Amino acid sequence: MIQLNQLQDELIQITELLQKQEQLFDLVEDDDLIEAIIYEQKALYSRFSYLIKKAREESLNMSFIDRKYLERTEV
Repeated sequence: MIQLNQLQDELIQITELLQKQEQLFDLVEDDDLIEAIIYEQKALYSRFSYLIKKAREESLNMSFIDRKYLERTEV
């Protein structure tokens, strides 16, 4: 079972990684690099989605997460 502090820390870390991926995506021009960034983003969003589900199960306050990332995981 994931502890709440660990869950919050990992959500913060993944959010920061997603922000960096977005910045990198805006800078690269090579098709292979763009494709690699897209795959990395998909993997990060999959992990992020899993953690969001766990956070909701634990009723973790997620106000520290940028709303645009939360909206991407909502169904």
